[in-house]
Amino acid sequence: MLNHLDIMATTTLASFTLKMSPELKEAAKALTKTHFDEPSFKEDGFFNMIMLGTVNDAILYLMRNGLRETLVHIERKMAEVTEQHSTFQELVTFFMQNAEVKSATSASFGEGSRARKYLDEMTEVEAEDENDDHVAEVNRAEAVEYCADTQLRLSKLVEAKGAIQKALVPGRR
Repeated sequence: MLNHLDIMATTTLASFTLKMSPELKEAAKALTKTHFDEPSFKEDGFFNMIMLGTVNDAILYLMRNGLRETLVHIERKMAEVTEQHSTFQELVTFFMQNAEVKSATSASFGEGSRARKYLDEMTEVEAEDENDDHVAEVNRAEAVEYCADTQLRLSKLVEAKGAIQKALVPGRR
């Protein structure tokens, strides 16, 4: 059951939302389609994942944190996902050039390559979990799936960045 404070808060948000610029509403809507990280106030070096499920959640987040700060978080996540995408694109390219190969390990790639670094890291993680000399591998379908996933995430982050930038046009917020 709603009490009078809940009704007042809802009324205030609804009134504010009606007065908001369409650009700010679009920015909030775009934020509901992606996720990003913000630094944790609890401990240095840690991040909180931000997933805004509704436009109202996104509006409240933007009111609390501002467009510029949110843009910084979006751009940081874009850089991270771009790096991941480059790694998975390298894996996909390997499979395209070696169609007869069904899976790849770090030995399939040259020293210093993103794919080799990724598979070496996965080997270390899996070795810790399984306590054996396991070698990580990725198959063609996984590489394509990971590449497509990062591409989709990038697309949604770019959409959010564009909407926030549009809302930041001089004369606006």
